[in-house]
Amino acid sequence: IDISYMGVGVHSLAAKGQVKIFAVNNISYGDYFIGNKSLGADSLEQLGDKTIAVPKGSTGDMLVNMVLKKNGLDPADYNIVNMDAAGVVAAGKVGACGIWEPFVSEISSKLGSDSIVYLGQGKDYENDVAFIGSYGASDKMFNEKRDVLVRFTRAYAKATDYLAENPEELLKITLE
Repeated sequence: IDISYMGVGVHSLAAKGQVKIFAVNNISYGDYFIGNKSLGADSLEQLGDKTIAVPKGSTGDMLVNMVLKKNGLDPADYNIVNMDAAGVVAAGKVGACGIWEPFVSEISSKLGSDSIVYLGQGKDYENDVAFIGSYGASDKMFNEKRDVLVRFTRAYAKATDYLAENPEELLKITLE
């Protein structure tokens, strides 16, 4: 992969030298810790022995740990398992999960909106941490095709400006 968009996880990859960040994209408010009411996970207190699925190292993982700790609960006391985002949606049998949109909507659709409860949202913790997303690129792109990254970044900046000036048009395009 030469260029990718990732949530906060890309920054841990950058720290390991596996990717270089070239543009910070956004602060996301689309991360949620949700419980499956049909399995009895109506609240943090009712999680008990229920499995909590997270894509390890993701914003979902960060959020689950943050919500538990901020509420005086020890994440080590829970069965938190690593599951990719698609797996979380497909599973439907986990007590709770830390995940982001559009997967939250997919889970709600699959289980029924009355079957999920919001145990925490990234926005609730915006004073503690920013769930940021960025664009990253391979060493090959930085070393051999830097001009492509410059053009990409310029196009991205232009599109972002257009988006800010034309939100109704963006909404129409997105809905179509």
